[in-house]
Amino acid sequence: MLRTFSSETKCPTSLKFQKGIFVLTAPNFFCDTQKLAELLLSGPVNSFLRRNKSKSKRAIKIIHLVRNPYSLAVSNYKYHVQWPTPESWVHRYNPCQEEVLSGHHYPDLLLPIISPTMNIDDFRDLNVRCNFIFQNPQRPQLQSQFLYKHLRELDSSLGIQLSTLHMLTQAVTGGDITRMASNIIKLNDLKHFVSRSNALHHVSNKNPNEEIIQVMSLATDDFIADPKGMARRFINFCSGNTVANKMKRDIALKYEQSYLDLQSGSHVTHTSGNTNILKEELKSDALFRRVLGSIESVVEQALRESHG
Repeated sequence: MLRTFSSETKCPTSLKFQKGIFVLTAPNFFCDTQKLAELLLSGPVNSFLRRNKSKSKRAIKIIHLVRNPYSLAVSNYKYHVQWPTPESWVHRYNPCQEEVLSGHHYPDLLLPIISPTMNIDDFRDLNVRCNFIFQNPQRPQLQSQFLYKHLRELDSSLGIQLSTLHMLTQAVTGGDITRMASNIIKLNDLKHFVSRSNALHHVSNKNPNEEIIQVMSLATDDFIADPKGMARRFINFCSGNTVANKMKRDIALKYEQSYLDLQSGSHVTHTSGNTNILKEELKSDALFRRVLGSIESVVEQALRESHG
């Protein structure tokens, strides 16, 4: 599981690639950028180039699925507030009790990467808000209860806040919104490291398609809106001109149909009902507007760069 990492290097402990496609779910990339590049390439950049000099396919291509943080927050809330809940852990966790990850406090891992997008005061303010909602003396019947009971009984304006706080501050069971921002920034640093090292295939670094580590950010919301078109972008990035256009079209159509067939059972919730109202609840709050708005800018910048 890639949420575990070396306490010394802060690199994932199980990141070993061979040929093929690998899916990593919400990994933690907290280590030094050069160390991450060497981990991905199984050694120094120059050594990788020497080992692969005679091969035509040498690139590691990373597709990072990202989501607008407001959409992600609302999706997370609507998913976990369901009856019955799809995940049992919500019956056991206090969203405000700090989770330590491999001996590290979550802000200490994130801030060297995501600052100035967020700062230590943001985490302090988020923690104060979390405890105010979760342990409010005006709701004594909930003070001894865990996350799910709160989500079910709180007004949605408070429920969306509590679930979003969990997605911003918790290192193990939550934290996916801040983890997403951190990984966007780290993968961008990785791209720039490769460019600065001139670790390219026989061509000028003006051609990003020749770099040995390539990164594309794709929006989950776009996959929801246009599964066929986004599948085609995915395939084009992965395969380049090595796969015939007809095969790409067929694969994209097959993906679209399978997505539509499975849509009702997906972990990703879709725009419906009070989604826009819940987003406005977050946007109208100064604390969430400050934090989520900053992360939204990071996501939008990554998507603009990927669109070229």
